[in-house]
Amino acid sequence: DSNSIPTVSDLESLSTPTARPSFTPSPSITPDQAVYDATQSVVQTKVAQFPRVCTENYSRPKYSPNDLWMEELCYSKNDRDLVLTLSNRETRLLWRLPYREYIPHLDFDPDGGMSVVHWSKDGRYAYFTSFPRGSAGECFYGRLPDTGFGLFRIDLETGHTVSILPVNDDYFWYSFSISPTDRRFVYGVRSLNLKVLDVKTGQRINVAHEADFSQGGGYVWSPDGLKIVYSTVTSNDRGERFGYSLRLVDTQSGSEQILLESPNDCFEAISWTEDNTLILEKNYNEAFVEFDLISNQ
Repeated sequence: DSNSIPTVSDLESLSTPTARPSFTPSPSITPDQAVYDATQSVVQTKVAQFPRVCTENYSRPKYSPNDLWMEELCYSKNDRDLVLTLSNRETRLLWRLPYREYIPHLDFDPDGGMSVVHWSKDGRYAYFTSFPRGSAGECFYGRLPDTGFGLFRIDLETGHTVSILPVNDDYFWYSFSISPTDRRFVYGVRSLNLKVLDVKTGQRINVAHEADFSQGGGYVWSPDGLKIVYSTVTSNDRGERFGYSLRLVDTQSGSEQILLESPNDCFEAISWTEDNTLILEKNYNEAFVEFDLISNQ
């Protein structure tokens, strides 16, 4: 119920361990193979610019928007744990975030991973999550990293981390998303009882859902960070699906409207263009659809 959803009135109120710092001082070929080799060479050249714990065999590097930070996930023999590493090619800073410190306290370590879900516009912070491994489920899960055991923020200058959505030992998972302007943050449990937090003012607004549903996700923000769309599915206790929808939320008022409904087709928003057109994907690449938010067509 809504009482089980944590409040987020003060981002600094709940602390988690500071990230651990590290410093470091760097026959014939088919056309397809040549392209692959060239691509690998470019990737390896870029990776070599960063201090790192991981190796190519264990990780898939990702980069911050300003290209200064590299994100990698791998198993660290020294830590004896899965770790998320964030390293800077200029300062040579490297922060290690052990998986076990950001998951529920259970009798076993759930199989899963960690990922950065948002880099702040000023380049100071990275928001990351821990998540369980498993089936992607509905079409709106998997593409965007907006679900997890919790949500955390690391200060990239100091390595200090805080809990935005603290881990709960009841093993439920959150859905969440941060606006492109860093101003607003939407969160809930399985997208139920969604709340919008204005980070600047501390104001928190409940989203007025138009109708009941079972799960939701796949958040996409408007370019100005004032509205958001997401997808839902409605199912019964046996897991039988009988309805999908695509919804639009005004994050300033909390009002919600249903843009699309279908008994069988799952729609996922891929992007929101500057001219207020949504690019949607239907049923896992079955078709791509443009939805005009001005005409609602």
